[in-house]
Amino acid sequence: MVRPDGASASSNAAVILSASKRDGFAAFEGEPSSRLLNPMGSVHGGWPLTLIDSATGCAANSLLPAGVGYTTVETKGSFSRPIKPDTGRVRAEGRVASQCRQIITAEARVLAMDGRVLSHGTSTLLVLSPVQAVVEACRLACFETHASTHRGCCPV
Repeated sequence: MVRPDGASASSNAAVILSASKRDGFAAFEGEPSSRLLNPMGSVHGGWPLTLIDSATGCAANSLLPAGVGYTTVETKGSFSRPIKPDTGRVRAEGRVASQCRQIITAEARVLAMDGRVLSHGTSTLLVLSPVQAVVEACRLACFETHASTHRGCCPV
């Protein structure tokens, strides 16, 4: 969606005010802005879903050894209450629910500062070996470079 001021609904999408991470847990705090509104007057669902994806991914990443990466296989979110600019600061908390050799499942909640659940969701993440992590980074860089032509440039 393009807003009258020329900004897209996703620009400045996540104003992250603080972040923390420890074993199996990650949290972000952010503040919604009027630039994120959908036509119904509430914050576009992509914003809390971005917070859910970030919190679950960072919670999973906190359990991985150096050099081992991950990629999101699936993220699902449910929106319990509308988020509006006057909602104020929100906190996304992500926790690992299950960790296996190749798959990590994590869950997150986006909370108002008074503790009300605004949205919640889960992510399934694929653990990448160090070599796979390099290949994935190369593939993404190639896609960003050649997105319009769909040509591959990464030799792996």
